[in-house]
Amino acid sequence: MKKQTTGIWTAALVTAVTLWAGTALAGTDPNDPNNPNTTKMCVADAVATKNVCQQNCRDAFLASADACRMLNHDCANTARDTRESCVNSVLAALKQCTDTSCAPFVQAIANCRADNPPGQQRDICVDGAQAQNFQCRDECRESVGLFAGLKACRDEFRTDIQKCKETAPTP
Repeated sequence: MKKQTTGIWTAALVTAVTLWAGTALAGTDPNDPNNPNTTKMCVADAVATKNVCQQNCRDAFLASADACRMLNHDCANTARDTRESCVNSVLAALKQCTDTSCAPFVQAIANCRADNPPGQQRDICVDGAQAQNFQCRDECRESVGLFAGLKACRDEFRTDIQKCKETAPTP
């Protein structure tokens, strides 16, 4: 057992020295702004900052808009969350249907591209599979009641948002 542990530690030491030597020889200082890894991290941090800023601005906008409409902001946020959950469940049902029912047609399109060289024969094959895939997706939209489901979510939201109305202060 000791020999195996020694071998693992030796391999780890060799790997660490090799990585350190490669980094030192390549001159890639992790604090160097020209280092691609540093640049990627900097850009990732900037994107995260932008996303937080956008969310804060959106929250401030919704709070102001709710105040203008004389809506209780917490109640309106709950109504928005309920609507988002409702829409997500309808869209999840659609995705489930298309993933299961239309998968053979998606695979048929890939097979057409793999089995046929570019040209008229490939185009005919792909067109036929795409038409079947479109018809399948259309049938899924109808079977899950996509438009009726989204309308129900919208109607529920309107009802919920009406419950959030605050009375105007009397002078």
